[in-house]
Amino acid sequence: MNLGSVYFSIRNYDKAMACYRQYLSICEQQEDKKGIGVAQGSMGMVYQAKGDHAQALEHYSRAIDTAKDLRVPADSCVFMLKKANLLFTMNKFEHAGSVNDEALQTATQLGFENAIFQSSLLRAKLAAVADKQGAIHQLNDMLPNFPKSAMQAEIFYQLFTLTHTAGHRNRAAALYRALYDQYRNAAYKERLQELDRQTAR
Repeated sequence: MNLGSVYFSIRNYDKAMACYRQYLSICEQQEDKKGIGVAQGSMGMVYQAKGDHAQALEHYSRAIDTAKDLRVPADSCVFMLKKANLLFTMNKFEHAGSVNDEALQTATQLGFENAIFQSSLLRAKLAAVADKQGAIHQLNDMLPNFPKSAMQAEIFYQLFTLTHTAGHRNRAAALYRALYDQYRNAAYKERLQELDRQTAR
């Protein structure tokens, strides 16, 4: 399973999928229902990365159902968030909102800061579909509540996508540059490249 995560992180999706399928087979043989759910959700991540949204949704749903049946809210929260974000990218906004609301409720009950952040961020992005100013207010309200650098960087990035102002762009870029210098994370580098391609007003 861990090897699959390594392959996924370097975007070798075929090898990641092979590892997750092997893990699924082992869990099925051992009747490890929790492991089966995690394997299904991990396979959903690979399907999503490869652009197979139907299979991704199916596997996320299986993982969520398994976690709920076993009463493992942490796992259900993780895969509900992934499902909600995928539905958002597919422009299925109403469905994304309902799944995200359940994820946020679960994350709040568990006190999972990162999940609360991700869910709050998606809520703002959903709001922006119909009410850009309302979404901007939501994002600004998040700034004092989520002080970690990575969270601040993403909030400023999302603000920039809505306002296209130099202030938001520069704050996001500075934070992502510092994060990349410290961690060398490819996701931070991608954000910097996206910001470089976009022009502020």
